[in-house]
Amino acid sequence: MSRHRCQVVAQQLLHEALQIDNQLTHILACRVHGEDGWRNIHRMRHELKGRLQQVLLLDPPLANKHSIEQLLWKSAYYQVIEVFRKNLVEETDDNTKAQLLQILQEGTDFFEGLVKRMQAVYNFDLETFLDANQPPPDNVNRTVKLCLVIAQKLIICLGDISRYREQANETTNYGRARSWYMKAQQLAPKNGRPYNQLAILALYTRRKLDAVYYYMRSLAASNPFITARESLMSLFDEARKKSELVEKKKEEEKDLRRKKNEQRQRTTKHRIEIWVSPDGSSTENMDTESPEEDLSQLSGIELNKRFVLSFLTVHGKLFTKIGMELFAESCGQMLQEFSVLLQHSPCVISSHRLLQLMAINMFAIENTALKDESLEDSCRSLLQDYSVQMGLDMFGLLCARCAELMTSHLNSPDYPAALMNEDLHQLTAGVKVWTDWMMCHAGLWNPTPMPRPPDIGPQIDPWKCTADLCNILKDVDTSHIKLYRHRKENCDPIILSEDNLMAGFVPMLGAPVESCFIHSTVDKEIARDSMRLEKLGLFSDYLCGIEPPMLAYNVETKQYYSVAPVNQSENEHAEDECPDSASDDVIIESEEETETVSGDEDHVRHLKAKREHLKRKVKERSKHKENVEALLDKDRHKKIELEIHPRFLVPDTNCFIDHFNLLISILESKKYTLVIPLVVINELDGLAKGSREGQHESREHSSMVQQHATTAVQYLESQFQRKNSHLRAQTSKGSILETIAFRSEEIDTTGTNDDLILSCCLHYCKDKARDFMPKEKDAPVRLYRDVVLLTDDRNLRLKAHTCNVPVREVASFKKWSKIS
Repeated sequence: MSRHRCQVVAQQLLHEALQIDNQLTHILACRVHGEDGWRNIHRMRHELKGRLQQVLLLDPPLANKHSIEQLLWKSAYYQVIEVFRKNLVEETDDNTKAQLLQILQEGTDFFEGLVKRMQAVYNFDLETFLDANQPPPDNVNRTVKLCLVIAQKLIICLGDISRYREQANETTNYGRARSWYMKAQQLAPKNGRPYNQLAILALYTRRKLDAVYYYMRSLAASNPFITARESLMSLFDEARKKSELVEKKKEEEKDLRRKKNEQRQRTTKHRIEIWVSPDGSSTENMDTESPEEDLSQLSGIELNKRFVLSFLTVHGKLFTKIGMELFAESCGQMLQEFSVLLQHSPCVISSHRLLQLMAINMFAIENTALKDESLEDSCRSLLQDYSVQMGLDMFGLLCARCAELMTSHLNSPDYPAALMNEDLHQLTAGVKVWTDWMMCHAGLWNPTPMPRPPDIGPQIDPWKCTADLCNILKDVDTSHIKLYRHRKENCDPIILSEDNLMAGFVPMLGAPVESCFIHSTVDKEIARDSMRLEKLGLFSDYLCGIEPPMLAYNVETKQYYSVAPVNQSENEHAEDECPDSASDDVIIESEEETETVSGDEDHVRHLKAKREHLKRKVKERSKHKENVEALLDKDRHKKIELEIHPRFLVPDTNCFIDHFNLLISILESKKYTLVIPLVVINELDGLAKGSREGQHESREHSSMVQQHATTAVQYLESQFQRKNSHLRAQTSKGSILETIAFRSEEIDTTGTNDDLILSCCLHYCKDKARDFMPKEKDAPVRLYRDVVLLTDDRNLRLKAHTCNVPVREVASFKKWSKIS
């Protein structure tokens, strides 16, 4: 059939299909009754599908112009599926569900068959366009390009059908639907629709960060999906509410901790602890509880949850412009969490997740740009300034971590066989993508924005971090890997996963994408690493060549260093220069002026008399209170001063279960001697053999306790066999044991295990009245201690306090002693 004839037939078929569509829509708008009604609907659907399918195959330009694939999906499937879904909600009927599943299966078969027929008619293969490791074919004709656009929309329909099937079956395995949407995104990365559908799947599976990323990608596409903006607003509002709940809980815990400290201070008003470290420095009355939570003590999973919430909260403020007065604090907290998260090895943040974070930062910078086109390109809004600074800070933290990892890797036996270790593989893709963005958007970050306040969050110099990384990377030897710019015989193309992921993303459309080829015998992963290193090397030269430059190169030392201009905050001395005008606004009326107030003079005299009476009562109460305080002072104990020079540390059983690694760090520092009460070793023995049923919260917790106890016992036995001079065992009566091979002990059954542990501490407290009783009447009682009880148990700490035994938590003591 000639081209002209195909067009004429396609026009006729489209005209007929539109008439059937109108009839079908009208029937479905009314309630369908009986099998005859549904039989008629299925007949019309069949006729409609046949005609629209022919239009797609006969004339792709006409089909693309009139969005035939959308008409086919909406009329023949979507509206029918929605009728069945509505009926299924109203009446749970197996027959209705079976009919719905039948329609969905029919749709799958039809759309898959249509895509295959289109490939056969126009002689192209979708797989060649979906291969992530191969560049797309060259010289594709216009008809095939239109077919690819149509095929993408048909594949989205297949993804929607798979999604509906999971919902009908009340299951949550959306892997098949996600696979279809990802294929649609690969075929036309500049279309925002696939990203929107992927965001919907992310919401179904409660992956909020993925949903935000995909919604932003759907907005930052050449053909954006505009309704995604409303979805983003809703997501950020949820994140804000959740963040407020978390902050409220933190404040409540902080208040509780403050009240406990106040109570402790009241009880220890006449007791001072002076802690003297081995280097001679001292601190007074160190809190036994750390006021701030140590993020490094959190597990990777828990810390990642916190970071994701903080990250979404910060970007929510930038997107909605709500709560910007707290942006600096929120951003500082997020960066602190990100910094600690990067320290985890193996890396908690995957390469794909890191690329998502970088893309979200790029979108925020693009979205907060000034809308006034008359302004110069170098002008930035305040929100965009915040966005750029945050992006640069995260980039600086990434560079610093990569520099640490690369230094370690270059000194390992794995180099030079592997250019990078696994952690570097996860991080360098994100670094490379951000450098690509910086090179094509220099006007957005140069000059650099105002830095964050110095007291909020980690202090980051992104340019120094970049220089440090570049200095390390230039020492990596890649001379044995030859990259070609043009295809040669026996060479394969090298495509980076990050370039594929960022395809179609508006902020990255200006980034240069070069073709690279490598000999087929060379390992592809090593070639990709070499390609990334080459890109980062070019970036360092780029930073030296821009105006004003950010880096410079010292030819003598062969080192890069930062020459970035330092911005000083305009408000640095604002508070000092601002006059204290508030006092000028206060007017104090004299007593004479109050007496001139108009009114009844008798009433004024009555008020004056009442005032004098109240003054006398207040004075009498104050005097009474002073007398009571004076009487109480007579019966108060003398002030006690504890001077503590820690030498011996006595841990309880829970220290080995909850803080075993911290105890090992303290022991290996060789600054202190660890004294293990025999009762603790016996308790660990019992826990290692297994707990009684119902003793712990869950079976998993019981297993964890047993495992930690076993590890602790094995470690102690090995250390005692080696005769570690910084480790000793002690009975409750004070006897020192050189071995724990025989560790049974006869004990007094009237006391608890806590009492036995405390008695071990008391053997080091030899207080004699002639030594500690002061000669002067009002002088404090001075006690000297070289033993510290390590415990988290509040009851045991209270007992130790009453006996004047110094007590600390393990983490708190380790932090105080500055053991790394």
